[in-house]
Amino acid sequence: MLDWKKNEYKKNFLSIVLLGIVLRVILLLFLGTEGQSDWEYGIIAENIVDGKGYSFYYFEDGKLTHEIKENSNPASSAYMAPGYVYLLVAIKFLTTKSLENYIAFGFNLIFFIATMFYLFRITESLFNGKVAIIAILFYSLIPEFIYTSYSIGTTQIYHLFLTLIIYYSLKSTNANKFTLPIILGIAILFRFELFLLLMMIVVLMLIKRNYTQLLLLLVIPCLFLAPWVIRNQQTFHEFIPFSTTGGLNLYRGNNEIMIGGWHNFNTLEKLSHFKEDTSKIELFLNEMYKEEVVTYLSNDYTMSSINFVKKFFYYWFVNPNEDKSMNIIYIVPWFILLSLSIIGIVKQKRMPTIMALIIVYHTILALVFIPLLRYQNMMKIVLIPIAAYGLIELLKKEK
Repeated sequence: MLDWKKNEYKKNFLSIVLLGIVLRVILLLFLGTEGQSDWEYGIIAENIVDGKGYSFYYFEDGKLTHEIKENSNPASSAYMAPGYVYLLVAIKFLTTKSLENYIAFGFNLIFFIATMFYLFRITESLFNGKVAIIAILFYSLIPEFIYTSYSIGTTQIYHLFLTLIIYYSLKSTNANKFTLPIILGIAILFRFELFLLLMMIVVLMLIKRNYTQLLLLLVIPCLFLAPWVIRNQQTFHEFIPFSTTGGLNLYRGNNEIMIGGWHNFNTLEKLSHFKEDTSKIELFLNEMYKEEVVTYLSNDYTMSSINFVKKFFYYWFVNPNEDKSMNIIYIVPWFILLSLSIIGIVKQKRMPTIMALIIVYHTILALVFIPLLRYQNMMKIVLIPIAAYGLIELLKKEK
């Protein structure tokens, strides 16, 4: 283990973190805040600040929209997880519009620094300090991760949550048995799909017969989720444990048009005939997309099976449906990271169960839903320690 009392280790770590911050600030200054968007999170947050509640969709001139307008009356929503929405609400309340994106970027820098710290600790505990330095250097320098800190959204904080989950899984003791369940409880409120990872960890605890941890993993995250579920029950009079976008995400990965497609003729036709209360629109869309997915999977076994293979390829290699994946600044670092990870896995001969579990979890999400680039980006944090080890082993072989 590294002795943090020795100035040389502190100096190396702090120098790389500072380098990462400088590169991210330079990108912000170069691109400005015009290239940033807070997406659906920001729209809901703005509606909350404007006194319209946790809302999103409304109809205008017969067209469904979510554009922010002063006189709009959007319907109550469960479209996005509340964690990041309320972080943006806090930012919007505490600052002016001209500074909002800069403050959000500042939070991303805080998340980046924390991620670097835990990434270092994880890598150092698995290998050694030299590999740990390489790992944080990767995370600091790879253009994709620099852009992650620039972007407004949950990706940067998701990286932090994953490093925390790995760190406290590896460090699991009776003294910190509450820590992992609390982290997962908070993380799920930012990204609902992490509930699947929680269930996989629960199964792992069952196999290990660690019943105390299993019980805590079931109870504590559910307590964090309970206010959201109660709110949705009171608002929609239906049991909605997560969001109303599950059907859309399923459809985008399982339809006859293309992987990543948003609509077909049927969905547009059904939406045009929607005559019910606007408050039901998200529930209607969710069910409509699910029905389309069931129809597609039932009617076209061959193509849907091929699509699962395609989605695996798109997720782990190149997604031709996204232009950014073909950009040399993106694709070269990705294949270097992937190649070094393979070398690291081969040389190490084993991988910590929690890291393998997270990789499997992300792959399942890509196969069931959609292999977007940002989902691949979210997973890559797990590969960095292994890739750093792979680089060290490759350099040894060259010598």
